[in-house]
Amino acid sequence: MSMPIFTRFLDPNQAVKLDTPLEVLVYYPDPRNLDKFTLPEFSAKPDEPLPQKIIEILFRSISIIDDNARSHLKQILKRGILIKRGAVDHVLNTDNAWVELFVASYHDDDEVAFRALQLQPDVSKYGWRAVHDGMFKHNPIQNRYFERVVYNRRMSRFIGSNQSF
Repeated sequence: MSMPIFTRFLDPNQAVKLDTPLEVLVYYPDPRNLDKFTLPEFSAKPDEPLPQKIIEILFRSISIIDDNARSHLKQILKRGILIKRGAVDHVLNTDNAWVELFVASYHDDDEVAFRALQLQPDVSKYGWRAVHDGMFKHNPIQNRYFERVVYNRRMSRFIGSNQSF
């Protein structure tokens, strides 16, 4: 399973502050109910850290004439930060089984590509949500890795720890 986590700053003008609010790309299983959301999860091949399906969704949501944003998006997708790769217990599995999980974080430091994404939950089932504590508490696996991504994102601006995979 692949769980890409995409973040951007809520206010790009405040990006230099440690407590600048972030937004995260979420999936709405039922676009009529925007109170229920989850991180995007995909079945993926072991050698496919970022599933083709989410790449297509992202590129379809950028205007075809916005070459600058498309170019920035290509660069962001090449420099994801590996958060987790390996087996984890999963609530959907039975008999104490596990799933292979690949979690990677993608952040738009330049605030060009992700600002250009025209995601409409009623059309694509994807949209942006302001980050708040415990927003994925209903899913312990998502919550654990999401909190790690948010912490790493906030700290990386000060210690320069952008390790790509």
